[in-house]
This record gives sequence, C-alpha cells and structure tokens, in this order.
Amino acid sequence: MGEAVQWLMLLGTVVTVVLALVLVIRMPSTFRDAGRTVREELRTGREEARNAARELREEVSGSSRVMNETISRTFEGVTKQLKDLKESNQLALDRIRDTFDSRVKSFQEGNERKLDEVECSPKVCSPGGA
Repeated sequence: MGEAVQWLMLLGTVVTVVLALVLVIRMPSTFRDAGRTVREELRTGREEARNAARELREEVSGSSRVMNETISRTFEGVTKQLKDLKESNQLALDRIRDTFDSRVKSFQEGNERKLDEVECSPKVCSPGGA
C-alpha cells in the first residue's frame, strides 16, 4: 500500500505541474485579453466623453444664442421706452415753456399798463403836479 500512496502522490504532483504549466502558458493570453479589454473600455470612455463634450458645447452655444437674442430684444424695448419718455418729456417742457412765456408776457403787459396809468395819472400828468 505504501507504493500505491507514493504513486498517487507522484501522480498528484505531475497533475499539479501540468496544471501550473497550462496556467503559465495561458496567462499571457489572459493578460493580452485583459489589456485589450481595458484599451477598448478606455477608447469607449474617450468617445463617450468626446460626445458628451460636443453635446454640452452645442447646448451652451444654443443657450448663449437665445440669451443674446433675449438681451437684444430687451435692450431694444428699453431704448424705445426711453425714446418715448424723452419725447413725452419734451412735449411737457414745451407746454410748460409756452405757458410760462404767455404768463410772463401777460404780466409784462399788465405792468406796462399800470406804469402808463401811473405816469399819466392826474397827479403825475397834471401841469402843476410835480
């Protein structure tokens, strides 16, 4: 029985060595496959990142364009409102100026009449007055 155990141990050792050789032989292909898989994953990741960056640029560009158009329309609206306000203020100032001018003229005419009345009053205009 001792000899059978030795043969079994020898057979186990041989099987272990064969399995180890098979693993050693197959390992480089496994590493190559793993390397290839990693490279493919990296390439896929770069492509996805490139596509995501392009989509983001397009979205930012579109948003920027919409924002510029909105700002432009808003600026045009504010400009029109300021122009309208300027015109209405100018009309109001013209009316105030006309009213002021007519009242000053009216005061001047009234003052001139009163001065004429005072100058020609009987006390001032009489021959023995002054």
